[in-house]
Amino acid sequence: MKKYMSFLIITVIILSCCKPNNPNSTDTSVIEEIKIDPKEGIIYPLDSLFSGKVWFVKLETKNDNLIGEVSNIFFDDDLIFVVDANKTKSVFIFNMDGTYRTKISSFGNGPGEYSLMFNVFLLKDKKEIVVIDIPQRKQIHYSYSGEFISEDNYSFPAYNCEILESGNKVYYVADLETPDFENPENNVLVVTDDKNKIIYSACNEFKSESFNLFQQKEFWKYDDELYFYPDYSDTLFLITDNGAVAKYHIDVIRDKMPHPSQIEDVTTESFIRDYLNKYYYFDGRFIELEDLTYLELANAGLKIIYSHNTKNTYLCIDKINTLYQFFSKPIARYEKNTIVEATVPIRILDYKKYLYEDLPLIKEKNPEMNIVEMEKNFQDSLYNNLEEEDNPVLFFYGLNTNL
Repeated sequence: MKKYMSFLIITVIILSCCKPNNPNSTDTSVIEEIKIDPKEGIIYPLDSLFSGKVWFVKLETKNDNLIGEVSNIFFDDDLIFVVDANKTKSVFIFNMDGTYRTKISSFGNGPGEYSLMFNVFLLKDKKEIVVIDIPQRKQIHYSYSGEFISEDNYSFPAYNCEILESGNKVYYVADLETPDFENPENNVLVVTDDKNKIIYSACNEFKSESFNLFQQKEFWKYDDELYFYPDYSDTLFLITDNGAVAKYHIDVIRDKMPHPSQIEDVTTESFIRDYLNKYYYFDGRFIELEDLTYLELANAGLKIIYSHNTKNTYLCIDKINTLYQFFSKPIARYEKNTIVEATVPIRILDYKKYLYEDLPLIKEKNPEMNIVEMEKNFQDSLYNNLEEEDNPVLFFYGLNTNL
């Protein structure tokens, strides 16, 4: 989810190493290599890497539940939690069939209210929704029915916060000065117990003093696993109660972006952005599944699937199979091996004439193209009563686990 704050200016940083104060807080023994050759790697069609199991859920639209922008999606107890952190600053709760239930929309400065919805996650064992409000240093807890339960204040001046299944807290502090905390390694992650007693710190990052860049660091949580990615690095870390585990090393074989410390004469934000456009690099967004990992490379235009079983990396690109017509940027995981994307109705409606009128003619005139169309019942159900102003449609894509 993208969140920009006018008061948040962080120096561009890059992981040089991960050197926690606790000598046991880093583990590299389980790291997996994800090798990616964006130029000469074998390209597979989507429908060979996906299972063919695709379905959708239309989120019910009412006057008081219009979603502005989907930041994240969570699932639990046959419920769908849709986070809109930027536009409406709300969490919308639906049944799995898309029926609207309620929402959390408590913008303000009082008890149970947040000034910014900076991070949102579920505590599934407690059936709670947690909203992190960085400016007010609050963790606000709500029930699955949207009712305010409690709020906690934390003492760390952090840029982001998450809670592990144990109740321990993970703070991204970057280069902030933390009271009563000696941090000679300048580590950017601090893990504490539920009383804010420090357990360990981890992940030392390279910093440039030549220019500033607006930057918000995110966490990714899949089931009970919490991940952290230092900007422009090649390593994804699994954050546990005992340490930061280097889980994946992303090895881009060709045209890999050099380490930012090797970039000379960097003086402006626009310079670094132009520079990044010249190279392939992993931007940190990924979806961890039970048997697979889904990720993308910036500037490559490829979808990438890594198999935990075969240790192979598969590059995929779509051929003309309209079952995947609206597959673009998945942002969530559902159950074990299904990825989820939120698609705005206007994009779906833009393709209506193409799917119903143009494509059948193209298929008839060009049988050698092997065009595969979605089933008519599926297509008719998708377009039935769909309006431009409606809430997004969630598409669920099952992946092929037998790679």
